[in-house]
Amino acid sequence: MRIVSTLRRVPPPLWAIAAVLVTLALLVAAAPPPRPTPLADPAAPMVDGWEYRWGDSPREDGAFLWMRDEADGAWRSFRPPEQPRGREGRSNLWLRVRLPRGPARSATLFLQTVDQVFEAYIDGARIGGVGRFDEDGVGHDFPGYTWRLIALPDGYEGKTLYLRIYSRHTNIGVGGSVMLSSTYGVWAFIVQADAARSFIAAMSFFAGLVALVVYLARPHLWPALSYAIYAIGAGVYLFARTNIRIILSPDALRWNHAELSSLYLFPVGIFAYLDSVFGSGWKGSARFLWRALAAYAAVAIAGAGLGAWSLLQTLFPWQCMM
Repeated sequence: MRIVSTLRRVPPPLWAIAAVLVTLALLVAAAPPPRPTPLADPAAPMVDGWEYRWGDSPREDGAFLWMRDEADGAWRSFRPPEQPRGREGRSNLWLRVRLPRGPARSATLFLQTVDQVFEAYIDGARIGGVGRFDEDGVGHDFPGYTWRLIALPDGYEGKTLYLRIYSRHTNIGVGGSVMLSSTYGVWAFIVQADAARSFIAAMSFFAGLVALVVYLARPHLWPALSYAIYAIGAGVYLFARTNIRIILSPDALRWNHAELSSLYLFPVGIFAYLDSVFGSGWKGSARFLWRALAAYAAVAIAGAGLGAWSLLQTLFPWQCMM
C-alpha cells in the first residue's frame, strides 16, 4: 500500500510526461525491427524469384494445369512483401518460386503473413495450407492472421513451390518475411526478432496496470483510468502483432480480435487523457473524439461478438475516422 500511497501524490503533469515517454517507446517498438541473425542454422530470406498469376488454375484429371508448364509466359515477377499488380477486384491468386538450397533435414518455410486462405504444392502434391477451397475456387474457414510454417519434403532444392491463394481482404498474397531454414532456425529467428517488441509491450501493459491501481485507490483521478486504458490497450496491441504470441496461444483468430479491439480502445484512452489533464482548449475536441471512438469501438466489438459482421470489416471505417 506504500506504493499506492506514493502514486496518489503524483501530480497530473507527471502522468502527461509518462504518457509521452511511453508513446515514444511504443513508436520505437512499432518500427520494423532490424533483421537478426538466428542463434544457429541461419534462416535464408526468400525475396527473389517470385512470380504471380491472377485467377484460379483450371484442372485436368484433378491436376492443376498451371503447375505443368513452368515456361508459361502468363506469370509475372514481383518481390514480397509487395502486392502483385493488376488485381482489379479479383480474389484468386497463384504464386510460385523456385526453392533455393537450404537445410538438408527438417527444412521449413516461414511465411510471416498470407492473405488469406491458401494451399501449398510441390510436384503436384499438397504440402500445407490453411482453410479450404470449394469446387469454384472460393476460400472458406480462414482461421485468422498469424505466421505459417510449411514443412518441406526431402529433395526440395531446385523444385518449384506453388501457392494457391484466395482473399477477400484489401491485401492478397504473401506479406512480411519469407524465410527458409530448419524448424529450430525458424523458432530462433521468431524469438530474437520479437523479443524487444514483446518487452516494450509488457512494460506498457504493466504501466497501465499501475495506473489502474492508482485509479482504484483514488476513483476521482480520471486521468489515471484513461491512461490505464491507453497503456493496457497499447501493450495488448503491440504484443498481438508479434510472432511470439502464438507461443502463448495458437488461436490466431482470437489474437486478431485482441489486436483490433485494443487498436480501437487505446486511442480512446489517449483522447480521454488529454480531455482530463489539459486545459479548456483541448477539452472540446478531445472529448468529442474519445466519445466518438468509444462509441464506434463498442458497436464494432459488440457486433462482431454477435456475429453481425467480422471485426476485420470494421477496420477501414475506423481508419477513415482516424
